[in-house]
Amino acid sequence: GKLEKFTKTVDLKGFYKELHDFLVDNDFKDIMGEKKNIAVGDFIEGWTKAGEFTENNANENRTGDIFETKYSWSNLGSVVDFELIWECILKSKITQYGWYYFKLDLVCRNLKDVEVLEGNTKKIMQSGGWEFRNHIIYRNSIERNYLNKIPFIQNSPKLKNMYRHYIYEKILDDDVHYGVNVVHGNIYKLLKKYFA
Repeated sequence: GKLEKFTKTVDLKGFYKELHDFLVDNDFKDIMGEKKNIAVGDFIEGWTKAGEFTENNANENRTGDIFETKYSWSNLGSVVDFELIWECILKSKITQYGWYYFKLDLVCRNLKDVEVLEGNTKKIMQSGGWEFRNHIIYRNSIERNYLNKIPFIQNSPKLKNMYRHYIYEKILDDDVHYGVNVVHGNIYKLLKKYFA
């Protein structure tokens, strides 16, 4: 993740819709889980964030495509700022122990609605100073969920290293390569379409 800044007039609603549809079409899931897996522990990492879902029934309206975890709108009279955070995960297509975590962290400074003429139609778009602090992180639980459950390997760092190096390294390389080129590449292609 790095801070990226753009000053542009964009169709914010169109961006929301296209990003949401892209994430859903590519099997990204809400990190908080959905109605069927809200029981604590039934998450991709085996745990949920502290304080979330302490009362499960109150959260049963979440579906697998609600990625928003924070929305903040500040209207200070002549200046409007807003912040949006979406978080989601994508299971690896190469190994059952890997996944990609994507966090969209979008801030807009001095947001203004602008009327734009597209052909013969007037359209309301948003202008301002856009800031992205996004993260795409690869995670893998091979050690915790596989190696630590094999009796003769679980207490031997040397055997774990041998397994990772000789058996799992190529799979891990392919997974990371997929994340860099496909996951990151496609998400940033969409972001640049609207903001660059």
